[in-house]
Amino acid sequence: MKRRFAFIFILAVAGCQKAPVAVPSTPPTPPPVVQAEPTLPEGMLPGQGYLSVAPGRLGITRRGETFFLALETSHDLTKEFPEITRAVIGVHGIDYYPAQMLRRGVDAASLSDESGNTIVLAPHLFRPRDVNMYPDNVIHWQNFPFWGESSALLGSDFRISSFEAMDEILAHLLDSGHYPNLRRISIVGHSGGGQYVHRYSLLSELPALARERGIDIRFVVLNPSSYVYFSEKRADLFRYRGKGEAVFGKPSSSAISLCPRYNEWPTGLENLSLSGDFYVSSGNLRSIRRNYPDHRVYYLIGTKDNFNDGGMLVTCAANMEGVHRLERAELYYLHLLSEFGSSIRSTQEFRYIDGAGHSDASMFRTREFVTAVFFED
Repeated sequence: MKRRFAFIFILAVAGCQKAPVAVPSTPPTPPPVVQAEPTLPEGMLPGQGYLSVAPGRLGITRRGETFFLALETSHDLTKEFPEITRAVIGVHGIDYYPAQMLRRGVDAASLSDESGNTIVLAPHLFRPRDVNMYPDNVIHWQNFPFWGESSALLGSDFRISSFEAMDEILAHLLDSGHYPNLRRISIVGHSGGGQYVHRYSLLSELPALARERGIDIRFVVLNPSSYVYFSEKRADLFRYRGKGEAVFGKPSSSAISLCPRYNEWPTGLENLSLSGDFYVSSGNLRSIRRNYPDHRVYYLIGTKDNFNDGGMLVTCAANMEGVHRLERAELYYLHLLSEFGSSIRSTQEFRYIDGAGHSDASMFRTREFVTAVFFED
């Protein structure tokens, strides 16, 4: 029954006639990287995924009360490391396994031969059902924290968005004085974490501040299930398949009747004030559209992530973006080109990971990922 409904729904999505947008060209072959076995810094004791609380702590104070963000980290956050020039922040997916993101980041640093200059951090964004497992002073979320629809509520009046938690990590890297030679911060996420990183890349105003200090912030989005569109237009899915180009237009009235909220946050920019997250609702729509083309974003997608593995988002709004993650990624980049023009290629790039499925392991240990995070200016 679900498949039949999805077919009828897709059939109803028809775009207005418009010149097609070409599929992004294959990027040039990046420079080679040094291959190495994954390693962890000596003495580091990562947690064991969602069954335990990540051992690191980052204090966050509001109205005189201090609570702590749990995270995995490759370095002691209380000490100074002048040798650090790069930071990698890995956001876990719905497996809630930050230790794995730490290992992936350390592994990628070793592949780039930059492990001695890189700090890796992986925040633990707790899900609601884990309410009995963490200490009272560790921040947790009332709802799923990946899409900007939740906030933490602790103490007498302590509210913090999961996006604001990322701001605090960046503030530590930029303002603590522990990393005087830091030059690049890469925020990466796979699957649910990819959805988080994509949405944060729209909302964050810190890249411009970091650039003023000579620090590059980049976002690496891997295999997410959905994206935030900048207009009410969507691709005509039937005309896209096998054609190598996309035509965008407002969906038909029958499609909109089946999914009237398709363009609301977190898949569109309508009704931000109703999102349920004060960080999102405080965002200015004009500033999002103005600032986003200047943000350095890499969209990486596995060529075999082309079916529903059981974890793919299948809401009506997500289905309007494409049949599977591969198609949704291709169409989203074409959407960016249609909205902002070809000039966005200078800051935002789309890359295929040949042969990779929906697996962070198959994405992180690739030339394309390592190059995006560690090498390219």
